[in-house]
Amino acid sequence: MSFELKQKGNELFKAGDYNGAEEMYSQAIQKNSTEPTFFTNRALTRIRLENWSGTEHDARAAIALYGAHSPSSLKSSWYLAQALLGQQRPQEAHEVAVTAYGLSLKAKDIKPKDSQTENLSKGRLERGEIGTVGFGEDEREIREEWKKKGKKVREVFGIAGGSEGMVERVVPDYLIDGITFEVMHDPVITLSGTSFDRLSIIKYVEQAKVDPITREAMTMADLRPNYALKAACEEFLDKNGWAVDW
Repeated sequence: MSFELKQKGNELFKAGDYNGAEEMYSQAIQKNSTEPTFFTNRALTRIRLENWSGTEHDARAAIALYGAHSPSSLKSSWYLAQALLGQQRPQEAHEVAVTAYGLSLKAKDIKPKDSQTENLSKGRLERGEIGTVGFGEDEREIREEWKKKGKKVREVFGIAGGSEGMVERVVPDYLIDGITFEVMHDPVITLSGTSFDRLSIIKYVEQAKVDPITREAMTMADLRPNYALKAACEEFLDKNGWAVDW
């Protein structure tokens, strides 16, 4: 029953009914308070509602359930960092982001090549370049590594009993927001020609007041809707309901 409520919440979230989605996730949590994805989904919904204290609560609850050192808690850590920024607590947000970044490297067995690279990554985090610039190279390495591992797993299943019915769950890179690493819902284009989800780039510009790619001064007035990409995102989410939890 609790997972049925979660599914209803996912459907409402996709439809843009964030208040309704929050209510469904809350009911799911009341029935099963040990499932971390319920808290993670409600945290994302509360980010959309700009309920920062609620987001912080849910993100911390999910991290506690996953385990602070579990790679599964990384998304919850990003949500927590956003919640702390929303509450004007940048130092705490920075500490959470740096810790999560270190965990992501450790979990994927990827380490900075030298102290210069490490200092560069840390500097990017401090400047707020958590998404596109700060993690870009590491994220590409991680994706390639796990793409290879996924291929090996599919080959094993194919040998064991045929691969019919196995559907690879992959989100195209061009649909992913470079700041939150989530599927975009309302993409907009910056002056540098890069698209971000409206909510994440607005929060970024409010804090940094620059384009995350070029570091040139930028305001909300410089953002333009990307209608074609929005249609592509909506079509993908309609056909792949699982991506709401991605």
